[in-house]
Parts: sequence; structure tokens; C-alpha cells
Amino acid sequence: MRKIFDINLPSFERHPLPGDIEYRSTATTFLRAKEFSDWQQSFLKSFSKFPMEKLWCASIMLFEAICTQESFLAIQTNGTVYRSQNVARLEWTLPNGRTDARVLSSISVIALDLIGGDPQCGGNLVAEMEATIPLIATDLPKLVNPAQCFDACAQAWVFTVLPQFLFAHVIGDAPMAALHQTVLARRDSGLALNAFSEANFMQVDEDSALEGYFHAEVNNESNAVISKLMACLTMSNPEGLDDKQLQIRIAKNLRALSADAEGAGPMSCLILSHCIKMLASGTHALRSSLGYIKYGAPAVFQGLVGLDIEALSSQEISKAYARGLNSLAGENLRKARAYAGHFHQYISEWIDVAPLSYSALPDVAATPIDANVVWIHERELLQRCIKQQTPLDARLSLQTSLVVDLVYACKARGKEIFLLQTRNIRVSAGVVEVEIVSWGRLHGVKTEASQRVLTIADQALASRVLEWKNMRSLEGAESHNLLFGTRGEPTRCYRLGLMYPWLNQTLKFVTGDVQSSLHHLRHAAADDVFVTLEFDNEFHQAMDQLCMDMGHASLRSTRSYLHSYPALIRMRLNVHLHRLTLSSFTVDALTHVKNATVRRRNARARIKGDANA
Repeated sequence: MRKIFDINLPSFERHPLPGDIEYRSTATTFLRAKEFSDWQQSFLKSFSKFPMEKLWCASIMLFEAICTQESFLAIQTNGTVYRSQNVARLEWTLPNGRTDARVLSSISVIALDLIGGDPQCGGNLVAEMEATIPLIATDLPKLVNPAQCFDACAQAWVFTVLPQFLFAHVIGDAPMAALHQTVLARRDSGLALNAFSEANFMQVDEDSALEGYFHAEVNNESNAVISKLMACLTMSNPEGLDDKQLQIRIAKNLRALSADAEGAGPMSCLILSHCIKMLASGTHALRSSLGYIKYGAPAVFQGLVGLDIEALSSQEISKAYARGLNSLAGENLRKARAYAGHFHQYISEWIDVAPLSYSALPDVAATPIDANVVWIHERELLQRCIKQQTPLDARLSLQTSLVVDLVYACKARGKEIFLLQTRNIRVSAGVVEVEIVSWGRLHGVKTEASQRVLTIADQALASRVLEWKNMRSLEGAESHNLLFGTRGEPTRCYRLGLMYPWLNQTLKFVTGDVQSSLHHLRHAAADDVFVTLEFDNEFHQAMDQLCMDMGHASLRSTRSYLHSYPALIRMRLNVHLHRLTLSSFTVDALTHVKNATVRRRNARARIKGDANA
């Protein structure tokens, strides 16, 4: 048996690096890659004679860089193909909720059309693929597992074709999340997903508890506010109020604790804000909400208090929740788990936290995979909404507009812009220089990787920033005061408790997507840069620069913001696939142009010196 078919020999090696993995070739890597390339060429040569019902399976195995059994099983279950911006896109959803996708090659599109357009093969895709492998790889030994051998060769070929971070995604080591079809539909149509009532949808209440999170200065907090919160959760009702009125009364009593929560610390603020939202929204019946809060809020506080929640990994934050829930059992534990899942989904909308790790906390609902962006036409509509909805507070209107543009231009977290100091931003000759050096007063100076200086060449933005800075100077702002502070409160972002909820709510209105939030402006900014990169000698340098601009120590963190990778995978695959030759008979089968006509056109092109002939 040839060495390349020995499944005990790896196609590549993993070498751990700080915060990442490096992949290295082995003795079999390039031999297997060459074997796989030969299979591709052989398939194209025999395309016109290949069994029609097997064409689709052969095409997605050979030309689409899909290399995991998990992906093929997901395609078999929920795979769908649709057109977006004149390309055919295969999309599937994995069991953890993550969306993956590929931009299909022309050959795969034709093959899919020939079998009737069903990418799932009637729910038998995997079985059909296993039956197709011997037809593609006719030289595979009979005594080995053909599927494992085929996968090993496929991974070796992809290793030689894709950059390492895309290879890590394809083999499932460091998966990325593609934009869902609904997000692309917003771009392609220019329309919102849902038509929310403007009058009802953009009315928001000021959230002083949420604002307190960003300004709280204490991190060694007691549970005093949580105890007061528990005392407010009473069904005592001598006035004879109905449940709706009782919910409103309890929420009002909780809002009165906002100042105490800010004085106590950030975790008290987040839990209080969430409890108010849970009651005010009316999503759950009153008794259910009170039960969740009664057992969940103290447990979550106990698990997370004293931790910098925004600096924790998925595993760390999941273990912290588990510690808090550890003392509960039975029905009380069930309610606390439900609260923890709801709480984490809520804070994910407001602060930059890692998703829950299902493996570390399997009984708590996983947070949705954050793969969303705000398109340019939606950003323009958002700016129009800002002008229309805040006419009675000109300062808030100008501030909100500037915050939106800075979050996008700086690829920054909302918090980093809210808490900018006047000395952190400079304007010169139409260029804005933003220095992001701190995580806010609570967490002190950020890590070295997160301290960064961003240069933005934008004349219009520079003019607006300069005008704002001049206004702050006239108010007597000192260099260490907040850029978005006021004369009376120079160290607090002006009306943050109203601006931030309003922004998130308005983004939901302009996109029609109830999951949309300010954080998706940062996703959009990173992805807009990523999708324009060329695979040239400067590609890796450009990726390093993007990581630096995002304030990430390594590409492993930045990957979660890069959602347009299917287009880049297709671009890179095509560079190599275009080196394969097509016979005139294969072109005839693919395009229905007679093979004699193909040969004549090719001969004429060669005479004219066409390098592509």
C-alpha cells in the first residue's frame, strides 16, 4: 500500500502557539495534495461520462473545500443554495447554531442543476458521497477506509491552498461564522427584514442601571443591592392591581435602586438592568419572572462578582456561572439556569462578552452566534433617524451621530468610544487620530495589544470631531475629561443611559432584525476591510494590521468578526482550480457548446496569442 494512503500518517501537524495554532506539513502533505489534484483533473476529464446523479457529490467534495463530516451531515439536513450578488451560495447551519457557507464553483452549480437543484440529495447526501468516492479516486486500495483516505487527501490539498486561519476554519479547529441568508437579503434588497412601527418601536426608557455599569468605580462589591432587589420582588398587592400593573410597580421600585447599584459596582448594575428589562418587557408571566430572578440573580451575582466579565473567555465565563449555580438543586436550579441563559443573552447586546460554552455549561441556553453586520444603507438610515428622533436635545443628537461614526471608523467597542477622553482624539489636516488606551475607569489600563492608535483620513468626520472638541474646550473641559462629558459632569458620558438603549432599539428598526445592536457596527467595519483584501504578498501584513486596529493580540480573536470568508475561500480556490485543464468534451457537457466549436475557438485564441487559451 502506498504511504499516502496510510491513514495512520497525518496530513499535517498542529503546533500550539500563544493563543493560536500553527499548522505544518508532514512527509505526506504534498504527496496527498498532488493525489487530490490528480483526482480533480481526472473528474473534469471524465465529466461528460460521469454518472449524472453523482456529479453534485463529486463536485462539492473536490472543489468547495468542505472537509468535515459535521458539515456534510449539516448540509444533508438543512443545506440550501441561493443566489446573492450574482453568485450561488451553499449555506448550512451546524448543531451549535453557527452558519457556514461556500460560494459555489461554476462546476458545482451546473452539477446541482443537473440533479434537480437539491443539495441535500433527498436527505441521503452522505451515503451518496460514500458511493461516489470510488468513482473519483479509482486508485484507492480496497483494504482501507476510502472515506478517511479521501478526507486526508482533501485536507492536504486545502492545506496547500488556503491561508492558515482559513484552513483552521475549514477543518473545524477555529470555526468562523458566515452571514446568514437573511442578513444578505437585507443588503441585496435594501429593505428591512420586518417593518416595525416607527412610532412604537423607537420609544425607549432611560436605563440608569445600564449607564451605571459604564461609570461604576468599585469592583469589590457586596450583595447589598441584590438583597434590596430581592426585597422588591413581592406579590403583596393590597391595592388589587392586575399582574401588568404589578409588574410596572415592581420595575419602578427596581429603577429606584440604580444609584445604589452604581455605587456598589458593575455586576450589581448589570443584574439590576436585566431584571428591570425582564419585568418591563412582559415576555414572561409575572410569577415566572419573579421565580427566575429570585433564584437566578443571586446565583449569577455570586458567580461573576469581582470578575472582569468582558475579559473572560467562553470557558471561563461558563465556569463562573456554574460556580454560582453550584449551591442550587431541583426546581430552584432549573429556574436559576433559565435566568443565567437569559441574562447572558441580554448583556451580550450591551457589552463585549464571549458566548457561553455549551460544553462547560450544557444546561444553560447557548447564546446565538454573533454573525451580523450593519450595511451602508442601514447606517445612512440610522443617521437620518438620529436627526429625526432627537430634535429636542441638539447635544444628544450630535453626540449620538458622532458615536456611531467613530464606532465604525475605529472598529471599536461602544464602551471605548463612550469613555474617550478629550486628549485621546486629535485632528490635523483632515485626519482624525484616535488613541484607545484604557478600558474605562473600572478596569484601568488595557493590555498592551489593546492599546492602539488609529488614523482615519476622513475630512467630513475630522470637521465634526474638531467642532465637538472646540465646544468641549469652550465648556472648560480638561484633557482627562470625557470627550462626551458635559460642563456639569465632565467624567460621565452625557445621557448614556438613554443614548445607548435608543441606538440599539433604532438599529433593530432600520434593519428589521431584533438581534441587531451597536456591536454589529464593529463587525461591519472589520468585515468591510477583510473582504477587500487581495491574496498577494501583502495579505498577511494586512491581516496583522487589521488585528492591531481591532485591539486583538492575535488573529484568533479577530476571526469572530470576519464573516465574508466564503468569498475569499472561493477566490483562493479558483486560483488553483484555474490551473486545471478542460477538454473540449467537458466544455461541451458544461456549456452545451459543441466540442468542435470549442476547439476552433481555442485554436483562434492561440493564434492571437491569448494566454488563457
